[in-house]
Amino acid sequence: MSEFKRFFLFYNVCFLGTLCSSLIINVLYLLKIKLTYGLWWIGPFGFLPGGTYIALLVMSVIAWSVACVKTWIFTKGILELRIFCFLYLLISPTVVGFVFFLLIKLILLPNASKFSFALT
Repeated sequence: MSEFKRFFLFYNVCFLGTLCSSLIINVLYLLKIKLTYGLWWIGPFGFLPGGTYIALLVMSVIAWSVACVKTWIFTKGILELRIFCFLYLLISPTVVGFVFFLLIKLILLPNASKFSFALT
């Protein structure tokens, strides 16, 4: 059980949280590039921001899949813990993604001209 706690805290919370944060930062940078240059995948660094986003996205999906498989294996005998962990693994990315979608769609994009001073 202590091995699962260590795995859950370090991998599921810290590592997946870091990947989620880096994806959000990368998407905000891509949004700045889109508002500045008109294309989200190419900017002052060429195709590097778009390639970084795709690499982070692929890495996040693979890491999330590994987290689901290892969580399933570690919580073999404890049904309540398995339900809690899978609720965390399924609901937290959905909530973060939905809040981020609302931030971009309803606040940042309609008010892009007001935020142009902060984006340069």
